[in-house]
Amino acid sequence: MLGAPAPRAYLKPMSLLASLLAALLLLGCARGADAPSTAPGPAATCRSGEVERALQTRESTGVILILTDGGDPRARQARVLGELGPDFELVRQYESIPGMAGTITREGFARAQQHPDVLCVQFDGPGGGA
Repeated sequence: MLGAPAPRAYLKPMSLLASLLAALLLLGCARGADAPSTAPGPAATCRSGEVERALQTRESTGVILILTDGGDPRARQARVLGELGPDFELVRQYESIPGMAGTITREGFARAQQHPDVLCVQFDGPGGGA
């Protein structure tokens, strides 16, 4: 087609954009492996309505704590367990992913939502496997 720019004219700006995005991603992954995350707390990234509803009628409920990513998940798990103490009864501690499951009290739920290593507190209802 006459007057149409060559496809290569679009490659340079797209390559620059791709390089910039890759650099930003690497910078985000390069933060300290065992340092607490500076990511926003669960209120900004997670909806915990089911947990809140369950804790209105019960002293505790089953949850999955999804922790921030990066570094050794066991270090973050240990920090969260230490902070929550008796307000979180551990049921399952995952070895290779940043998360753990257990039973949490109202007080533990409030503290978990503010913990810098906790990305999300999800309701862990009864399973329905096929």
